[in-house]
Order: sequence, then C-alpha cells, then structure tokens
Amino acid sequence: MAITLETDKGYFFDMVCSVNQELEALPADSPIRQCFSPDRLNAVRQRIESAGAKDLQWAYWQPLFLFLRNQPDEVIAVLDDDLRAVLSRSGQNAAKVCAFLRDERDFGGDRPWIAGLFETFAKARLCKSDVLTLEGLDWPLQNGKNVDARVRIGNKPIHIECMTRGESDAGKTRWREHCQQLTDTPDAPYLERQDAYTAGRMLYGSLYNKLAPGNDIGSSQLTSDVPNIVLISLSSITSDLGADTPAIGWALDELFGSQPNGGTTPISLQAWLLHDAGRREKFRELIAAPKSLSAAVLFDGCALKHSRINYNAHDACRISHQEMARLEDVLLNPPLYGP
Repeated sequence: MAITLETDKGYFFDMVCSVNQELEALPADSPIRQCFSPDRLNAVRQRIESAGAKDLQWAYWQPLFLFLRNQPDEVIAVLDDDLRAVLSRSGQNAAKVCAFLRDERDFGGDRPWIAGLFETFAKARLCKSDVLTLEGLDWPLQNGKNVDARVRIGNKPIHIECMTRGESDAGKTRWREHCQQLTDTPDAPYLERQDAYTAGRMLYGSLYNKLAPGNDIGSSQLTSDVPNIVLISLSSITSDLGADTPAIGWALDELFGSQPNGGTTPISLQAWLLHDAGRREKFRELIAAPKSLSAAVLFDGCALKHSRINYNAHDACRISHQEMARLEDVLLNPPLYGP
C-alpha cells in the first residue's frame, strides 16, 4: 500500500525538521531566530503528534513557520536584513517591532503577519533610501500617538503611515467554514457574499481608525500641520479586494472630493458617516478629517500599483507630483518576501 498524507504524517514532521535547519543556519542575533524559540518549534511538533493525518491536511499553520518552511535561504536573509534596518532606526523596542513574528496563532495569525511584512518592507526602504532623508521611524506626535515614519523630501517634512486592509472578520469566518467543509467534500465551491460597495466601506473604516480613532479627531495619527501620506496594502484570498477594485477607487473619490457633497449612494462617505450614531454626532468634523490626507499609495500586497493625490487637502498638507514621484521611486520594487 502506497504511503499518502491520509495514512502517514511523515511529511509534516519533515516540515518541522526543515524549519529547524533554517533556524539553525541563521546567526544567533537574527531577529527571526530570536522570535522562533526551540520551545515554540517543539509545540508545533507536539501538535502534529496529537493530530490525525487527515486533519493536518487542512490545518492552519503559523505564518512564520510556513515562511521558514517554504522560502529559500536568500528570501529569509532579505527579511532578516530588513528587520535589522528597521530595528536600528525605530523608536520602538524589538518586542514591538517583531510582534508579528511572535504571533503563534494559526487561524487569524495571517492578518498581523501580512501587516508586519508590509510595514517592514516600507520602513526598510525608507531607511536605505538616498532619495529622501529619514528623520525617524515610529515618530512621536504631540497628542501622544506616533506615525510610522517622518521623512524629508527636499526641505519638506512628510509623515508616512502604513495601513493594511484584508479580510473582514465575517469573510475570514466564511473562509474557515469553507476549509472545514473541504475535509469531507474536497470539490465544494466557495461562495462569497458581499455587495459591490463593501470594499470601499471597509477602506473608510480603516482610514478613519487613523484619522479619528473612536471618532476622536484629537487622537488622529494624521495631523493637519504636516503632509501625511498613507501607504495602503490591500490583500484578500476570498474576494477581489485590491488596488484596482472599483469600490476602492470610488471610496478615494469620496475621501479626496469636496465634502459634504450630499451623497446618499451606498459608497457615499456622507452616508457612511451618518449611518453610525457616534459618527453622526460629530459629522461636521469627521467629514472634514480627510483634508489631513495628502495622498494615498495603493499596493496589492507589497507591489505598488498607483497613487492618488488629495487636491482638497489643507494648505499645510499639500504635496507636489514631484514629491509623490520621489516617494514612489523608493517603494517601487516589492521585496522578495512580499505577500
């Protein structure tokens, strides 16, 4: 009888051995190696020992574990080098910078993983660039918050904030239920349930968590006295959420348009703000909040797709096409490890 994944778990134990070899090949001070302890790897081994082979076929795995298992040495080394660059300039400690590497969740752990990779890529590019001057990472603001980076392009200070938007919680739940169904029905189709405007409304929510967390403009990470460029990474395995998704373009039209415009369509920023009682109470200041946004740079994962400049930004937040182009040059090439 031929040995298959359904009757043998050797393949999964080989995964553990492969990851262990990769970790041992890294130097002792490697940020990646320091985040994946022998005890953590042993916990994965014990999970394989206690599970059935069929269950393991459709199991979720820690993102860093899969990364070490699937990526060649050169890709692992590039991520390690970028992490070192970020750690050397960050205003945060190593535990916070590398928190996404330490996440041991299997299901749900991909969200901080994807965000961590994107932020590491962007910050490392800023650290290594000779096109602009990096003043600091995790730059403190007067309101007690911080912004991911403060740079100078020419003589102009600019704040840069990273943002990742992936699956909604409902979408992730539907995907997990689908994967569970596949254990019994391998050919079961996946059906997504969302309207044409969902992606745009998700973008509103993520951006307003930066502009006015808890509907509080005073807690914004995007202040109105310095230009603010938001780097937006979009990724999804269950829908068409991406930089070219029509609803994303419609949402940016609303965010960067002259407001209020009386819009009542399903993608209208005004309708989205008025739909929630808390936002409705602060409508006037919230509808004006996007004026602090100078521009948005859209990525699919870590691959730059296109940029949008806000021509309705506050005077102090305006940037030129030349300044935008210089930043794009820094971020143009995706990293080998990019999602």
